[in-house]
Amino acid sequence: MWKLKWMLSVFFSRKIHKKLKEVLINPYMFYYVAILKLFYDNKYIVVLKTKLGSKLPVYRFMDLYKFQQIFLEEQYQYEYVDKSPLIVDIGANKGYYIIWASEVYDNARFICFEPVKENIDQLYEVLKLNQIEADILPYAVTSEVGKADMNFNFKNDGGHS
Repeated sequence: MWKLKWMLSVFFSRKIHKKLKEVLINPYMFYYVAILKLFYDNKYIVVLKTKLGSKLPVYRFMDLYKFQQIFLEEQYQYEYVDKSPLIVDIGANKGYYIIWASEVYDNARFICFEPVKENIDQLYEVLKLNQIEADILPYAVTSEVGKADMNFNFKNDGGHS
């Protein structure tokens, strides 16, 4: 039910539609993918294409939410002083932030920490598709040294901790 509520809030937001038109080659593709993923979450992979040339594979419904946060709401936007920054993405997931950062900073270098095997596999695919080089480290980052248990949220693949 939360997916439908989220979809409706996005579909009827003029602000989001305006931003979709700024970011995507075909903004209506976002709506199509949202409906498709609502009914067939893991069955199809659809690629959203940005006006700056990036390709964002949408594997699961939650990827649309991450896209909204990073590309539409710019929640992770940060103005680096250095125009060739070293960007460390802790919990890189599928690499959407890295894609956004590569659009903004041509000469950025990337280090991605991502402990979840499925996400790592998809992260490699996304980076290859976008011809982005990054060091991917299959580790979680905590304030303590050692091993820890990982909690998986199977309804929200960005909600692992």
